[in-house]
Amino acid sequence: MRSTGEKNRSFLWRSVASGAVAAALVAGSVLPANAATTTVSGEVNCTGSWVNYSTERRTTSTGPTQLYLTNGAGSQWGGWQTTVGTKITATGGTHQATMVTGAAPWGTIIPSGAYVVNTRFTMRAHMQPSSGACDNTWGGDLHY
Repeated sequence: MRSTGEKNRSFLWRSVASGAVAAALVAGSVLPANAATTTVSGEVNCTGSWVNYSTERRTTSTGPTQLYLTNGAGSQWGGWQTTVGTKITATGGTHQATMVTGAAPWGTIIPSGAYVVNTRFTMRAHMQPSSGACDNTWGGDLHY
């Protein structure tokens, strides 16, 4: 029969090991592969027209650039889809993803392998047109 100390150590080891496995599973299924993160936000037009932002950013890897939308723009008179994209500074090329807060918050706004490290880009966004009052602010976490 094991002593109380041996039982406690065994329980502690099983608890730590199962906690580490659970944390790895959660992290692997929720977080994107790239670790650099920046909080981004902006205002869009209730009419649904695109807004181009002037802050220039740079890619940090050749992997995808993704956005996790934490606050989507929209209204009950138009819908809750927020489209956020990028404009590549050197070429003018654009990429975008449409997201819905809560239902489909992840979007890839620059595909993997499309550009080299340090590619400069700006953000752009729009919401579905609203025929009434709208919440025209959006925000999220940019992962790249």
